[in-house]
Amino acid sequence: MIENDESKVVKLQGLRTTCDRRMRDEQLYVS
Repeated sequence: MIENDESKVVKLQGLRTTCDRRMRDEQLYVS
């Protein structure tokens, strides 16, 4: 179960990074 939780955290971190990049791109386009 611990390994499963760790994999979930890693996936969440990956999604977070992609979301941050998308938001940054949007901000650049707006400005």
